[in-house]
Amino acid sequence: TTTTTTTVTTTTTATTTTAFPCEVTSRPLRAQSASPVFTGDAAKDFSLTPNVRDATATVEDPFDVTFSPHIVEARNVTSGWDVAHVFFTYNPETDQAFFGIDCAVEPGNSGSGICGDADGNGDPATKESWLEGDDKPNYGGTETLVMLLDTNIDTPNFDAAVGIPFFADLSSFNTYEWPASGTVNGPDSFLTQLEACCPATLFGYDNAAGAATGTTLGPNAAQPDLEFVVDNFSSLPGFSFVPGDPFYFAYRLDHGGGNGDISVSEEVAEGRVCVEPSDAPPVPPAGVEDDCDAFFQLALAPIVFTGDAATDFGAGDAALDDTAPGDVVTPLNTTSGWDIARVLFSYSAAIDTAYFGIDCSSASGSGICGDADGGGDPGASDSAMFQGVDAPDYGNSEGFVLLLDTDSNQSTPRLGNGYETAIGLPSSSDLSAFDTYVWPADGSPLVAEGSLVTKEPCCRTVLFGYQPGSQHPGTTLGPSALEPSLEFEVTGFSQLPGFSFAPGAPFRFGMRIRHGAAAQDVDIGDDWVTGSVCEASLTTTTVTTATTTTVTTATTTTTSTMTTATTTTSTTGNGTTTSATTTTATTTTTTT
Repeated sequence: TTTTTTTVTTTTTATTTTAFPCEVTSRPLRAQSASPVFTGDAAKDFSLTPNVRDATATVEDPFDVTFSPHIVEARNVTSGWDVAHVFFTYNPETDQAFFGIDCAVEPGNSGSGICGDADGNGDPATKESWLEGDDKPNYGGTETLVMLLDTNIDTPNFDAAVGIPFFADLSSFNTYEWPASGTVNGPDSFLTQLEACCPATLFGYDNAAGAATGTTLGPNAAQPDLEFVVDNFSSLPGFSFVPGDPFYFAYRLDHGGGNGDISVSEEVAEGRVCVEPSDAPPVPPAGVEDDCDAFFQLALAPIVFTGDAATDFGAGDAALDDTAPGDVVTPLNTTSGWDIARVLFSYSAAIDTAYFGIDCSSASGSGICGDADGGGDPGASDSAMFQGVDAPDYGNSEGFVLLLDTDSNQSTPRLGNGYETAIGLPSSSDLSAFDTYVWPADGSPLVAEGSLVTKEPCCRTVLFGYQPGSQHPGTTLGPSALEPSLEFEVTGFSQLPGFSFAPGAPFRFGMRIRHGAAAQDVDIGDDWVTGSVCEASLTTTTVTTATTTTVTTATTTTTSTMTTATTTTSTTGNGTTTSATTTTATTTTTTT
């Protein structure tokens, strides 16, 4: 019996689209940090806070550079090769990493504290007679300045290097590729190829122009330290983080005179840096947290409201333009303050807060939201323009309601119900009632403000200029010439009814806005804006399914053999003759 097994795998790919197309896409609001201003004094330019989680990662290094014991003059002198602190900070908005190397004098010793001043005499370009070897200016000759970076935490396998090649000087300071064959013994000899992705600029040198950016070319008494910035830091080989997200790296700094000052030892400063959000430190990879020498915390970067939405929101924020701009006009054919030009949106996953901005059209009016007649005063009407009332602070029948379709159950969020929550103010109220409200199943989008009765307890909405129940920071209570927009933030955004995403995960929602005064200003219509927002890229999802089928075939072959023997005897006159005949029949049967 022979058995044959055949396996067949069928792959099926199915592409699905979200319930409605996204008109605009937002990116998560990420973290930011102020960029330090280099002055050449690292201890002042960075915050000196070792072992503290704050906006600077500070790694202390012991005073361990020594002179040859027989040099009496060098006793109690701190060399300029001795590094006291390594500072690090990062700006995710610009994807720049900032490093500071602080060369200080050990307490009780003499010395200059100038990086590269081998003998500590205050001049890194001259040597004392007792120094055996050279003290070259600007790290020339055999002087070494190399920081090796391990970007994927697999030390001693480094991934990039920042510094100067062998027998070069500070004018060659930059980011270099680190070859697989590189070793920590004489690391500067391996710096031969620039790392194109991520240039490094040293304070005192501008690599692009070859001109000084500090008052001197290298460290000196007024600017004693080494400070440099690495651009496009997240693009360094080995990194896999998105700017604003946590990341980790290790470094090794080689700092010394090489064979040029044989009477002074070399500095090797090593450390690990963990970069984490300030509100919720993540869990680093196994073994990283315990070994981190310093922590840098990303500061949250919420939208800062000023009352001008067009200015406060920026690149990367969702911007939904009204499909019919300028469609709400006064009897004089000027643009009404009910006309919405753009709806802006941003979201911070770190604090689960959504930010909305309503930018009203200023094509031929004041551009002040709620200024019905466009005359520049949202609290007074111009009787010559129209019959009606322009009430202050959205009073009387003036209204703003934002309906949210958070479970995406409307193929086009234009008409009908299907919304889960509402943000705005109820009928016959004013901006002091602006908040998040429960949206009833029988609510009518056409008269939405009449359905705003019960506040949504999960998720508070705070309006710039008003805080529910009390005044919120803003120089005016409602939109004005100085603060023309409606801006508000919704806390606990992921908890709104209908949502099922966790902060940091993609999500989408539809919206419908009604902005106007109904019959209060009989000559002017209301504005209606509809659309949808996707946080990140969510319009298409592809699912690949593999199906495996196993077929087993068994073949059995049976062979039967039958032998027949025949004996014939005959008698003749001469005697008896016997003949034998044998017949063999074979039958083969095959069954599958």
